[in-house]
Formats: sequence, structure tokens, C-alpha cells
Amino acid sequence: MAEPDKKLTLSNGTVSLYKHVQFKDGEKLVCTADRMVVEHLTGNEEHVVILREKGTLIVKRLVLQIEVGSGGRGGGASFADLGEEAVERYLALYAQVSKGVPQEK
Repeated sequence: MAEPDKKLTLSNGTVSLYKHVQFKDGEKLVCTADRMVVEHLTGNEEHVVILREKGTLIVKRLVLQIEVGSGGRGGGASFADLGEEAVERYLALYAQVSKGVPQEK
């Protein structure tokens, strides 16, 4: 994975922000969103995407999928809904880490 656009170190881990990531299904562009990876000191990682829809930020869990076997595409990703408490927590982290990162026009 490329270097993050912004990285924030916290007492219990780090948050990496990747701006304007394109998610595709084969050649078809599904969406462009910001990807955030929360790495805990315990080794656990949380992957989320932050989409902007009609001026509102929407947070979804990024579910990485691995395809086992030969001849496949190698996997992909899908988005899953989060509970309200988790959304609020991720939006707070997103606000902290995104300070100073240029916004898409």
C-alpha cells in the first residue's frame, strides 16, 4: 500500500488516512472515497471508508475479501454498515487526522 496522505499517532495506536481512493469492480469505478486505517498497539486493524454524499459524510467498514484458488482476480472489497457509536468515533478520528490535508474540490 502507498504511503498515507496523513498519519496521526495516538496513545493506543496510529490512524492513517488515504485521500481520494478509487474503488473499482473490475474496470468499473464504484466510488471515490477516503480510506482510513486504524492500527491498534495490540496488532488489530480497522479499515473504513469515508464517502461524501450530498454534503454528508458517510462511514462504512471496508471488508477485504480474499479469493482462494488459482485463476481468480485475487479478491476485492465490499462496504458494511456500522453502528451509530462506531460512526461517531470514526468521524472524530477522521476530523483529527484530516487536519491539513487538501480537500477535493
